[in-house]
Amino acid sequence: MVSATSLWHINKDSSALRFEVYTFDQDKILLRSLYSLISIGTERIVATGKVPVNLYSQMSVPYMAGNFEFPVKYGYSLIAVDNEGKKYHVMHPHQTSILVNREDLCILPDDLSPKRAALISNLETACNGYWDGAPEMNEKILIVGFGLIGALTAVWIKLKGHRMVSVLESNSHRRKLAMNLGFNVIDESGSGKFDLLYNTTSSSSGLQFCIDRANLEGRIIELSWYGARTVTLNLGESFHVHRLSIKSSQVSHIPVKMQGKWSIESRKQEVIKMLDADIWDDLLEAETSLEDSVHLFDKIRSGPIDPLSLIIKY
Repeated sequence: MVSATSLWHINKDSSALRFEVYTFDQDKILLRSLYSLISIGTERIVATGKVPVNLYSQMSVPYMAGNFEFPVKYGYSLIAVDNEGKKYHVMHPHQTSILVNREDLCILPDDLSPKRAALISNLETACNGYWDGAPEMNEKILIVGFGLIGALTAVWIKLKGHRMVSVLESNSHRRKLAMNLGFNVIDESGSGKFDLLYNTTSSSSGLQFCIDRANLEGRIIELSWYGARTVTLNLGESFHVHRLSIKSSQVSHIPVKMQGKWSIESRKQEVIKMLDADIWDDLLEAETSLEDSVHLFDKIRSGPIDPLSLIIKY
């Protein structure tokens, strides 16, 4: 028998740890967890019961237990180690040890920090965002919202050689971090237009700002997930006259135009290669234990928090 402790959301207001026992399966591999990343935006929606019913199947993740109507065990970026010290990335909820299929594992390079590797799943979202935006080197780019997805996208674009990258963020802690990372941080009242804009705020106001600040034939990439919330926009002014386009970017599929060159597996290897850069460590701001994550979700449910990322250390 194999035992583990995992994080469950009991209802829309509370979370708890559960002790679980599994029957060992020779066809699977038992791993000890090292780190897992809490994806704040997505997991807030799950923890507050705001996953749309018609998206239940699409939002289910490997090894999830329960269901979105509660209780539910959820999470999708975990780093674990085997008895020989080999490290792996796997999509799995937050749990102290895991029993998984070998084909679900991605072996990590020995020299890659396991804590940094916890960014892999969210960095795949940033990679898709980069592909969907297809930025030119001379374009002015704006990232609206410097949460984890916004920060990952901004850094990815910067590492690809783009220099005209600006950030709009109202939180003073995150504004300071963006400036320290070398991005031009703007205010809502400032002037200037942009060719390519990314909204990562999960808000109508963030998307509207992109519409209002886009150049002629500007491209807007929507990286947010709104769950069951309704979005209200003014499309009667800038959007129409400036011939703008809004494109959804989501991680589940490789963009059609890239499918001849890339696969889910090769995209993950591209992400791992990009993680060689030390700058990613600057985005790993807050570390917690599995025990304390229960109370941390109380804060996540209540609204925005300062840290870009929340990492569980086991």
